[in-house]
Amino acid sequence: MVRVVIFATLLLLASLRVSASTFPRPPALEPAVSFWVKVYTQISTQQGFIHDDENLSVIYQTVSVSPALTRRQRDQKIAAATQRVKNALNSLGQGKLSAFSATETEVLAAWPLETSSETFALAFQRVRFQLGQPSSVASIVGGQLQAHEYIIRTGDSLWSIARRFKVSTQQLAAWNALSVKKAIQPGQKLKIASAG
Repeated sequence: MVRVVIFATLLLLASLRVSASTFPRPPALEPAVSFWVKVYTQISTQQGFIHDDENLSVIYQTVSVSPALTRRQRDQKIAAATQRVKNALNSLGQGKLSAFSATETEVLAAWPLETSSETFALAFQRVRFQLGQPSSVASIVGGQLQAHEYIIRTGDSLWSIARRFKVSTQQLAAWNALSVKKAIQPGQKLKIASAG
């Protein structure tokens, strides 16, 4: 009986022959896809987007944070920038029509021209921060060795970075002309290679 079910399943799959090009890509997903592509390709791990968490095509600001900042200082900087955007949305949600601050102007520019006060008022509750992710992934093009840049963060060591990217500490040190025993510093850039 199990063989019959497996055979029937394989026969059904073979008859469908669905290729990637025929797989539907709903237009409604495009803003989300575009947002995540930007998170992984356009900003570093020392930057992030303040954005609307429902309408991912709305990005209010890009916030940069120095690797020299403590975790608390970093969180405070992000919270302050997020609060400025929320304050702007609150003002616009209450119907403010002129004498815009710089942040209010940025918020207005992120939305279509005819956006209503009600939309701004609702968006006030949906403001989020997303940190950039490019150093977290290594892309492979055509199966060839690719070099990627990684910016060292507080608490990183050659061992932890090597482990994260599944390479040896000796390889990582060699790629960057470092001694395995030499200390690394937050903000320092490392080259990391990956292969297909």
